[in-house]
Amino acid sequence: MSKAQLKKELANLTQEQLIELILNTYGISSEVKQYYEFFLNPDVEKLLEKFKQAVSKELSRAKYGRRSKARISVVNGHLKQFRMLDPGSEWVIELWLYMLQYAAVTESALYFSETLYRGLGKSLDGLMDYADSNYQLDRVLKGVREIVESDTTSRTMRRLLNETTANYEPKIDFLKKNKG
Repeated sequence: MSKAQLKKELANLTQEQLIELILNTYGISSEVKQYYEFFLNPDVEKLLEKFKQAVSKELSRAKYGRRSKARISVVNGHLKQFRMLDPGSEWVIELWLYMLQYAAVTESALYFSETLYRGLGKSLDGLMDYADSNYQLDRVLKGVREIVESDTTSRTMRRLLNETTANYEPKIDFLKKNKG
């Protein structure tokens, strides 16, 4: 069903039927429930903290003490779910940068698999594209540089971050030159 058809059908319902429909959808899915809760009480900081904890928990998973069991698909799922609630691009970018920073800190204590590194690289690519489309590429590059320059970031993580962001540096330079 298209949005136009849905809109037409919803227009035919009474207020009581609409309330009943919303209450039924509220109980069906946790994502819908979370959306309604955020829609009715948009506390972005509280929501951001909740998702930061979820990302931290996943990136901290370990097996045999030092081997990471983090699943990038789960981390990206948290990022996608947060974006779906539409808290604003600056908040989405803040969560994404937090994920990269936490991964860099965790990676210094745990062994990350090649798959996890590739996933982090793809996630960083997604962040760069998202930031570019929301005119915040400069802010993201600054945040990534801070992670790279941190004492806790390993050589492998630095290389991954530098290689991924290298494609975007010329674009920033071009935009700065043509700004005025």
